[in-house]
Amino acid sequence: MKSFTRRNAAIAIFIAVFTTTSVFLFLYNWNLLYGPSLGSKHQSAVWKCVNETWCVSITGNVNEIVQIGISKLRDNKTFTYVPDTQYAWLNSVGSSSTVSFAGVELADVLKKTKVLPSNATELRFVGTDGYSSFDLPISVVLANPDRVLLANRENNNALGTKDQGGDGPIKSFVALDVLQGNTEVAAIFQAQGQSTVYNSVYAVKWCNSIIII
Repeated sequence: MKSFTRRNAAIAIFIAVFTTTSVFLFLYNWNLLYGPSLGSKHQSAVWKCVNETWCVSITGNVNEIVQIGISKLRDNKTFTYVPDTQYAWLNSVGSSSTVSFAGVELADVLKKTKVLPSNATELRFVGTDGYSSFDLPISVVLANPDRVLLANRENNNALGTKDQGGDGPIKSFVALDVLQGNTEVAAIFQAQGQSTVYNSVYAVKWCNSIIII
């Protein structure tokens, strides 16, 4: 009977340790990927959406939660706006073409909202359908302000909403030339099992969220 009791006690201890370890690892990885929970972050009193038809939220490892309304992403006044410009386009199967985009510089958004803490290193774009881009080094964004956009125009036309059959009203975009040759970006792609760096993965339609890591 004592042997049976000891065995049960050992099993119980093992289960408790295993469960505690699993929960700790889950919470650690969740915080690593998504930053602290939204409940622990304050909403910016300045940068928030009021009476807007579309908002892009910046969350995760941030100083405070920021929301940018569509009106500020279109007015050509709040943030530096890049007019219709042609860029090289490459997708995951190697098809290339030229596309044009217009929109606000993400670097200017990050600077003016002061959303980035000193230890932020990467970000990712997320759409309303749940699609998420690969991680993108923040250094690439800040060093190439007119090459990383929150676009509201593509190929000289305003981006329509999903209900209108479009990819907007906001679509993220990163120029191919700032990705290729960058060792940090190459490592991110290799971690995803990709040997070729392409920019279509960062063109997130219906983009309404940017997660800072």
